[in-house]
Amino acid sequence: MRQPVAELSLAHLQVWLAVSCFTASLFVRAVDPLVPVIARDLHVPAGQVALLGSAFAFPFGLMQLVWGPVGDRFGRSGVIRICMAIISLGGVASALWPAWDWQFAMRVVCGVASAGIFPATIALIGDRVALEERQAVLARMLGATISGGLAGAIGAGFLVEWLGWRGVFLLYGVVCAVTTVAVMRVLPRSARSATAPAHGVLHGFRAVLRNRRAWICFSAVFCEGVFIFGLMPFVAVLLAARGENSPAIAGLVIAAFPLGGIIYSAAAGRLMGWLGGRGLMGLGGLAAAAALLATATGLPWQGDFAAFMLLGFGFYSLHNSLQVQATELAPAFRGSAVALHGSSFMTGQAVGPIWWGAALNLAGPALALCLGAGVIAIVGLLCGKLLGEPAR
Repeated sequence: MRQPVAELSLAHLQVWLAVSCFTASLFVRAVDPLVPVIARDLHVPAGQVALLGSAFAFPFGLMQLVWGPVGDRFGRSGVIRICMAIISLGGVASALWPAWDWQFAMRVVCGVASAGIFPATIALIGDRVALEERQAVLARMLGATISGGLAGAIGAGFLVEWLGWRGVFLLYGVVCAVTTVAVMRVLPRSARSATAPAHGVLHGFRAVLRNRRAWICFSAVFCEGVFIFGLMPFVAVLLAARGENSPAIAGLVIAAFPLGGIIYSAAAGRLMGWLGGRGLMGLGGLAAAAALLATATGLPWQGDFAAFMLLGFGFYSLHNSLQVQATELAPAFRGSAVALHGSSFMTGQAVGPIWWGAALNLAGPALALCLGAGVIAIVGLLCGKLLGEPAR
């Protein structure tokens, strides 16, 4: 049984969870605008420095399968504390020892630690927040995470002129360390579910996968990763084919995607009241499909900017609804369920560029985008029909 939590205490907890998600996300895209500067200072090729993104992403995807069961067994709050502390140390260490091998190792460390924070936050909210309020709360956490990633990338691009790339890493590490100290004081000492049995990792995964809804949920987020996130590496290519060769314009179009997510997070409460989870999944799928169809028409970049904002709104509407579903697949193993959810999504992101590369070459941009739109529309409508509202 979920223990009741005082309203002010619960609101306080939500604020600090959002602060943790925002702060930890500063590091996610911080390297992207710094690649040329780091390459010049460390005397390594820019293509090699770009691998720092993979050094973060691969452990981020894989380690969710570890942190989820750890949170089930020992408590979500402890996972958040440990991971925040590791990210702080990784950021500071990256600034103090500017050697290439060390930079690569610290990005791996930060990826490992970041993998624990957002899934543990989702599971902790599932433990503490009533189901009818959960989607709006998760949407705020999603908004904090998106905003942190945006702020980290934009801030790094501006601050490097004054602080240098090592100063940027040091600043982010210190900010994360201050947040870590505060989080250690305010998070509850134990967030382990009162019904969580002391079984092994595989037992928790099996318990989740015995639920038929899990297969629908995880297949849907896999498709999101393939057909939405998999497109991102090809945005510049699509724009260049229309004569728009500016990397800045490509970056602006891609930045419209998380802006759409922020718009969704601000409107999520009202949308849930109007549409419910079933309607919101359908709306998300149709909005994302409409955005891909608009992109297929060969719009000028301003039109693509609007389309990608709609794509972000549609994606986060659908994805946030699926996150809520994941929190109720196996309440005694909520961390394991969220970990499988995140791992399925990351696997889709890994497959996505392969699919889009083949589809764009074989079918051409217009047909490939129309196919992607059709799949996402079907995913949203089917999820609304087959999943509906989570079982209470």
